[in-house]
Amino acid sequence: MKTFDYKALPHFEQTYILQCGTFHFYKDFIISHINEGEYITWDSAQELIDIAIGHYGKKINISLISNRYNTYEIKYDDWRKFYKEGFQLKALAIVTYNKSGLINFMSEKKMFRHKIRNFYSLENAIKWVTSLK
Repeated sequence: MKTFDYKALPHFEQTYILQCGTFHFYKDFIISHINEGEYITWDSAQELIDIAIGHYGKKINISLISNRYNTYEIKYDDWRKFYKEGFQLKALAIVTYNKSGLINFMSEKKMFRHKIRNFYSLENAIKWVTSLK
């Protein structure tokens, strides 16, 4: 993966570094980088959700770009809790760099209720989420 200057993108607002990873907040989307070997559950995602509500307000209408250059696991059943709590995402863009990342994307596609796409470059994922109305 090549180096990327997150602060140079238009509408950059803030970077949050959590135990599970680093999250770059923009006006209409978040780029996530989960740390190697993490296991993401509802409890571990709750800290990010609380920060996002504090940053964007309770009516969050953003997209998430998951930049997956590390290997980690997600408890897919917890997506149901995300929706049950009333949270919504405009779209989910997943950037994969290998075959296992693509396989994970196929599993997530079944869980996600809204727009979801796989990309092989962060730049293309950003273009897609910024083009959504």
